[in-house]
Amino acid sequence: MSESTRSYPDPSQNLETERFWEAAGEGELLLKRCRDCGETHYYPRAICPFCLGGDTEWFASAGKGRIYSYSVMRRSEVPYVIAYVTLPEGVTIMSNIVDCDPDSVAIDQEVTVVFKETEGGVSLPLFKPVAPLNPRGSNMDLQFSAEELAFRDEVRAFFRDSLPDEIRRAARKAPSYVSKEYMVRWQKILHAKGWIAPAWPKEYGGPGWDVVRRHLFDEEYQAADAPRVSPFGISLVGPVLYTFGNEAQKERYLPKILSSDELWCQGYSEPGAGSDLASLRTHAVRDGDDYVVNGSKIWTSHAHHADMMFCLVKTDLEVKAQAGISFLLIDMASPGITIRPIVALDGNHYLNEVFIDDVQVPAENRIGEENKGWTYAKYLLGNERTGIAGVAKSKRKVERLREIAGIERDGGQALGEGADFKARLAAVETRLAALEITNLRILARDQAGGSVGPEASMLKIRGTEIEQDLNELLIESLGYYAAPYQAGAVRDDWNEPPVGPEYGNGLMNERLLRRAATIYGGSNEIQRNIISKLVLEL
Repeated sequence: MSESTRSYPDPSQNLETERFWEAAGEGELLLKRCRDCGETHYYPRAICPFCLGGDTEWFASAGKGRIYSYSVMRRSEVPYVIAYVTLPEGVTIMSNIVDCDPDSVAIDQEVTVVFKETEGGVSLPLFKPVAPLNPRGSNMDLQFSAEELAFRDEVRAFFRDSLPDEIRRAARKAPSYVSKEYMVRWQKILHAKGWIAPAWPKEYGGPGWDVVRRHLFDEEYQAADAPRVSPFGISLVGPVLYTFGNEAQKERYLPKILSSDELWCQGYSEPGAGSDLASLRTHAVRDGDDYVVNGSKIWTSHAHHADMMFCLVKTDLEVKAQAGISFLLIDMASPGITIRPIVALDGNHYLNEVFIDDVQVPAENRIGEENKGWTYAKYLLGNERTGIAGVAKSKRKVERLREIAGIERDGGQALGEGADFKARLAAVETRLAALEITNLRILARDQAGGSVGPEASMLKIRGTEIEQDLNELLIESLGYYAAPYQAGAVRDDWNEPPVGPEYGNGLMNERLLRRAATIYGGSNEIQRNIISKLVLEL
């Protein structure tokens, strides 16, 4: 039967309400999980509304969530609240907020599910606040305490005294092209201090900081022009390992990630499977105690520096999209691994294509269950997309832009004094301030044990757009000096004099390389699709 004439079941039919209402009568909210595509939904139906598969299962929700958005309806005599509530299972439900003062409701407020008795039995799930808000109607206190300010001073002094000048200069000139030698040297300094993994819990070698200290550390890190910590081990696979890995895997990998004795790269994107990651074709076949892996990965940042790669592979080719994917850890020194450099738009080597030909990977290098890798991949992508927001990095770019605009002249006055420049910078700063508050709110939720839901997509969209706008303003602020382009000027061995002022070095490299920011980590178009599906339910 052709695709155009194929008959699909109607997801509005095949209701399975009996178990749902039995649980509701006991005060328990049941959700459905599709075994075919792995998606979770709030529909008492036998058919998955995402993939139209029929292999679904009930499971109990934690029963708590947070308000994503809300409206106070005042047309009736008694005002009431309608809200979208995001559950930690990744489901968003539109419902009423009950047992509360409508004027005290706030975005990100924690709520718990309740069912009210009705004439016919019980209501659909409703939500009530877990705890009252403070008098200002906000869960966030934006004033730093004396202890937090003392911590900021400690961090600032550490960067002043411990960051070698030559590494600082290299990072300021070309933040994306700091040499491996400098990167590892700096990361070992951070590790010795215990600050290499700000978001890690103490039990796994992190400092166990709260959200405020992580925020302050980030701010000072960027202000010091410190080189970026390679994110693939610390920010991406590390949290996957300590969340889903077994004890042997934690013992084997986490210490070397922290010490930078092993560097990592990310084996996600493939030719034909970038933002549509579930369509990947790299596959692994079980052979005794090993997997034999074949395929290729593309746009692999720093693969030429990496010792290990975390990699998504198909272990079941017969099932639908997201199902049948496993999460493997692959030694980059394995026979059959070939790395081919990709020269980026800025003319330098940052990206790679990795070919995997009959590579043997021990089965003990699989994270979690076979064919459940999509679950771990989504967890990792949530961390990646919040990190891509880059609030502190963009704030540092604003400072640098102000410095340049105070020097460059336009019509007899400093560029920064011009009305057009002021208006454009103010527009970007306003969006950045809103992004900063949203990012802090989501970090606070994560610290409180909540999940990073579709908000991660919002951070990724806004953060990368702001970064690109700032890069454009930085280039425009250079005027004619931005025209001559020396791609190799970012290298440590470059010894030719710069064309134009020294503060212009590396800005065009960064602008060209980060043109891809709205594509990598899942294109912004895909992120908007995620928001439309999970938040707006379109």
